[in-house]
Amino acid sequence: KPESVHECRLDPLVAAQLLAILQEALTNIRKHANAQLVEVKFETEPSWVNVTVQDDGQGFDPGALIGTSGEHFGLRVMRERANEIGGELSLRSGPGKGTQVVVRVPLEARRSHD
Repeated sequence: KPESVHECRLDPLVAAQLLAILQEALTNIRKHANAQLVEVKFETEPSWVNVTVQDDGQGFDPGALIGTSGEHFGLRVMRERANEIGGELSLRSGPGKGTQVVVRVPLEARRSHD
């Protein structure tokens, strides 16, 4: 088990997908959140890396997105990227409560076989 994120060696595919997910999350904050503070936190588990991106912005109702066109395109792409490498993405938000995106990715790539 890595003692810290600094000691982690992510599979190159996992690292590339994680970077793309983080870029999308930060872009969403810049475009939509009207946030003053953003926190990005990395935590390790024996076979996983958890990354949390949290803002203090205006938030939104995730349930409202489901009623329209499924899920917002950017959120759907982030979720698909995580799933493609055997990870998962969760989202918590509410109007006036900011947004938290947590992505959990394996240290090694686990390609999905849909």
